[in-house]
Amino acid sequence: MIIDIDGRIYTESEAQISALDSGLYFGLGAYETMKVFQGIPLFWEEHIERLKMAVSYLQLKLDNNFFIDLKSRIIKLLEAQDSSECRLRILVTAGRFSLGQIEFTNPTSLIYITSLSSDYSKSYELFLSSYLKETYNPLPSYLKQTANIKNILSARQAHQYGCNEAILLDREGNITEGSFSNIFLIENDEIFTCPLENDILDGITRRLVLEVCEKLSLSIHVERVKLEMLEKAESVFLTSSTRAASFVPKISTELSLFSANETLQGRIQSAMPSGVLTFKKHQLIEKIVEAYIESENHYYREQRNAW
Repeated sequence: MIIDIDGRIYTESEAQISALDSGLYFGLGAYETMKVFQGIPLFWEEHIERLKMAVSYLQLKLDNNFFIDLKSRIIKLLEAQDSSECRLRILVTAGRFSLGQIEFTNPTSLIYITSLSSDYSKSYELFLSSYLKETYNPLPSYLKQTANIKNILSARQAHQYGCNEAILLDREGNITEGSFSNIFLIENDEIFTCPLENDILDGITRRLVLEVCEKLSLSIHVERVKLEMLEKAESVFLTSSTRAASFVPKISTELSLFSANETLQGRIQSAMPSGVLTFKKHQLIEKIVEAYIESENHYYREQRNAW
């Protein structure tokens, strides 16, 4: 793997950042991840607009030409790596700090690419994590921050129990999101997903799936999704920039992890008596994936000359 750091390309073994980087010490940074198809980062404008808002919110003092130069940096990296289909990540931190420093004036930026499977038929087993999100989070929903500790810990917990990813509840027992994804439920041919106010990321693919559902005239509800709805759901799928709409065949949990919260433990036991729920793949998921792939192809056709 090769990495661009502040406009210079290094091999993975050569790449270095300061030991006093604020992203390393405080998680003071933001990032974006996108799928690259035939050399084109898909839905580039949406991702970059979200990154710009995050940079502004965190008051990262980027050079005036940063976003102008970003595209050429990515093109050089893709050519050096000889990758036309991959996962692209852009990460910006506030940069090096000194003890007692409040203002950060020299941000660090990294760009790197990794391999990516384009198989949207892959399914993901989820684990109901004991790490709870806040019912209200003052941070904006567009902020994809590097200091996302609950999501990382929940993902690790899920892997420890043999699952691909975690699903997180808030303290009131509402379903929020996955460790690295947004979540949708299907019941009686109607689709449910929680609102941005539910401490979730304003996912780019989530937005596109909502648009796709509207174009397909599907009934979709953006509202608080209570834990008990899992038991009634016919199907579950998750969305992310590199996975489109991926089917979830099973959600499991370990009730003992919730022993400190007897009320929530009781609700989970009521909704998931055996600790496991299984789901069938609803035909609507296939329709959504087909429409989403067409959105990707349409974007590629429009942008291939611009890149």
